[in-house]
Amino acid sequence: MCPDFIIKADPELSHKAARDIELAFKRVVETGSKDWFRAKTESSIYQMTSGYYRTVGNVECADRGTL
Repeated sequence: MCPDFIIKADPELSHKAARDIELAFKRVVETGSKDWFRAKTESSIYQMTSGYYRTVGNVECADRGTL
């Protein structure tokens, strides 16, 4: 997962890439754990995913509380 996959030139493909990253996070990483280190890691991934959505111009997805 790299910001290089988020390309403004093709908005549809870029949005799909951001959505795929979000779904992979929810499927593999997100645990809802109360462990501080785990929660901090998950929070930083949420921020990263929000940044991808913001880069492709989908502010609605970037700003919602849970992705």
